[in-house]
Amino acid sequence: MDLDNAVQGYLSKMGFVGHFVRGIAHGIGLAFEEKPFPTIFPQDTMIELRSNMTLSIGHSILYRPEVGGVRVEDIYLITEEGAQILTNYSGELIEV
Repeated sequence: MDLDNAVQGYLSKMGFVGHFVRGIAHGIGLAFEEKPFPTIFPQDTMIELRSNMTLSIGHSILYRPEVGGVRVEDIYLITEEGAQILTNYSGELIEV
């Protein structure tokens, strides 16, 4: 699955055209950003995700002029059954 195009298509459909960047995922391990970069570099886009890989997937809505901007990343472990989220926060929005 082409992760980047799937997410970009969804964000466009939801009205966020022009408010996101390409490149929503990268490997994570000994370094924070490491291979594979399945959504950033063309040579990595067709790397098959395998069991025991870890990925950081960033919610790439960066900026809305009337609201502001943010980028949050979740860490996932790829398993034989799918993906297991490792990030441990509620994701609840705090109104200020």
